[in-house]
Amino acid sequence: MFAQGVKLDVIIHDKKNKESHEQLLRVNLTGQVPVFVAANGYVLTECIPIALYITSLNNTITPLGSTRRDYYDILKWMSLVHYDLLPAIGALILPLIGDRPQVRKNTEDCLKALYTDCRTLDNQLSKTKYLIGDHLTHGIT
Repeated sequence: MFAQGVKLDVIIHDKKNKESHEQLLRVNLTGQVPVFVAANGYVLTECIPIALYITSLNNTITPLGSTRRDYYDILKWMSLVHYDLLPAIGALILPLIGDRPQVRKNTEDCLKALYTDCRTLDNQLSKTKYLIGDHLTHGIT
């Protein structure tokens, strides 16, 4: 395991519990999971950066490969799993356990999600000159 020896406190979010949902919104305005909060308060959202952060805690491995080509191939496969495979699995499993898949139903639902995402970006850009660091990076593209 890449993160062997890393201690994590895992909290299961219950959408039906108002207090649990408000706690989630305090660290992630989009209200989506997963969310990672480090002991120093550093917050990460989305599967790929959380996985990269946790695996980078083990200094004995190179989780992004040893060459640039390895790096790009690893990101390609991580993206495929995150954006294509996991939503398909969720769409199959969630109805079986009495939940509905997270799919945008109509234009209003899409606009609501767009507004939330834009608010998240605006919140970050109100605190920093760029999304990431103090110069242009792919984080702004």
